[in-house]
Amino acid sequence: MYPQSAYKQVGIHTTPKERLLIMLFDGLLKFVAQAKTAIDAHQVEAAHNALIRAQDIVLELQRTLDHSQAPELAENLDALYTYFYKQLVEANRRKSREVLDGIEPLIRDLRDAFAQAERQLAAERQG
Repeated sequence: MYPQSAYKQVGIHTTPKERLLIMLFDGLLKFVAQAKTAIDAHQVEAAHNALIRAQDIVLELQRTLDHSQAPELAENLDALYTYFYKQLVEANRRKSREVLDGIEPLIRDLRDAFAQAERQLAAERQG
């Protein structure tokens, strides 16, 4: 294992779950932006690769859902993540910036909501 890999592994294992969730959303938004740029530049392979990485992140978000804690919330998030995934697949199939433009604000809003919840949780822990 390379030193950088070991460092990343330690960071992942010591980072709070809520921070990891925000990091996943940040990565998702980054890959959506990369895909849009690649689509605009007619770089099919780069767009495909970015969209595959975005799809992988959405699948990871689905895997992190804990249906036992808040079943209704988990169901709603699962449906939203399924929608994101299907849209990413469609964007990849058609190399469509429009599809990405349609879901990007939803992803950003959800990311911001989780970030707000993370800040509130941190404030509660300190207070």
